[in-house]
Amino acid sequence: MKFLGLTLRSKLLLSFLSFTSVPVVIFSYWTLQALNSYSEQAALESLKGLVKTKAQAIEAFSMGQLNNLEKLSSLSELVSNVSSLVQDSDKKIKKIPSKQFGALEKEGGDLPQSIEEKRVKVKKDEPKKVVERKFQEDVLSKLPKKSQQARLAVKKTLSVLLADQKEFEELLIINPDGIVVASTFEGHEGKTAAGIDYFENGLKATFFQHVFISSITEKLTMVISTPIKTDTGSVLGVMAARLNLDLFFQLIREQMGLGKTGETIVAKELDGEVVFMAPTRHDFKAALSRKVKFGSNKLVSLQEAVSGQSGSGLTIDYRNVECLAAWEHIPALGWGILVKLDLDEAVNPYLIVQYKVLLITLFILFVGFVLALLVSNTMINPIKQLQEAAERISKGDMNIKLSITSKDEIGDLANSFGRMIASIKFLMEEKK
Repeated sequence: MKFLGLTLRSKLLLSFLSFTSVPVVIFSYWTLQALNSYSEQAALESLKGLVKTKAQAIEAFSMGQLNNLEKLSSLSELVSNVSSLVQDSDKKIKKIPSKQFGALEKEGGDLPQSIEEKRVKVKKDEPKKVVERKFQEDVLSKLPKKSQQARLAVKKTLSVLLADQKEFEELLIINPDGIVVASTFEGHEGKTAAGIDYFENGLKATFFQHVFISSITEKLTMVISTPIKTDTGSVLGVMAARLNLDLFFQLIREQMGLGKTGETIVAKELDGEVVFMAPTRHDFKAALSRKVKFGSNKLVSLQEAVSGQSGSGLTIDYRNVECLAAWEHIPALGWGILVKLDLDEAVNPYLIVQYKVLLITLFILFVGFVLALLVSNTMINPIKQLQEAAERISKGDMNIKLSITSKDEIGDLANSFGRMIASIKFLMEEKK
């Protein structure tokens, strides 16, 4: 009954289980793996669709504002008034060194004592910003009457245009020397933009200056600029627009389809680093503060997006969390965009199905074990009776009655065994 330490019952039980349970276990394992793979693939397909949609929306928004500003700068009424303002006021403004103007991207700055004393009548304890503002007003008030009228007309036009442009929060007109001669925000008039990228590049062509921190507002800002030209092509100055970043960032940070942990990252390569260009869902201060060295082994997916590649897959984000992500390049801005979702949340919708598969597998294994036990008992118990009967016969006990009633081969064996006992009894009685 025993071989290699196993009883016949154990062998039958193991054989039955191997033929019933092993295929179930293999199938269940394959099903779980397939579900896991499918859940990741489904999440990736969703992220790929989202990143393409977002990239297109951001590009459309950016190009739309560039085209919009170009159209605004070519309005005949605006060009005419700017021409009068700039041409008639150039000589007057040039008489005052540009260094005496407050820098547009540098809040304030000490004014020369001679200017404070001679051009602006102020109290000694008056705040520097008030002094500077009075100085700016003094400069602009010295413009010729015709220029003043043109300036008011330009300001009125800018205000009307801005009211119809929710994507912009400020419109400025900058003369060829870099002086802001008109703005929808009066505090910027009279300041200089000389040396600032959007002015210097805006004199040549339409330019998009990426996210930077304005020293005026101390907030993140983006500026579009474009040259203002006459019909003959001569440059009168630059028209600049500060984007409404709340609206722009809302477009980037839209969380529909990203569950509880998903987020969008936009970045650009600056000075050999991949720099975040907007706040993220998990880090509202990420813009310009989160960065990684280009070419490092961190945020590789984002680096690929910045360098013009697209793709999707498993990645580690800036929080060192395993995520599923899809990434694209935004040509209009030279940005990379990455949309990601924590892996745990991505596969979560399929966990219930996986748990059900496991429960079904365990139930099948349990039922299989019970059935195997019952089947083995129906085979082993009769054999054990025959074994016990043979041992009693060997001891001379012929009063044996078998209770085996099965109709299979074991039942036939029991019947033969019974006839053998009867024959032995008959022979023993004959000898007496």
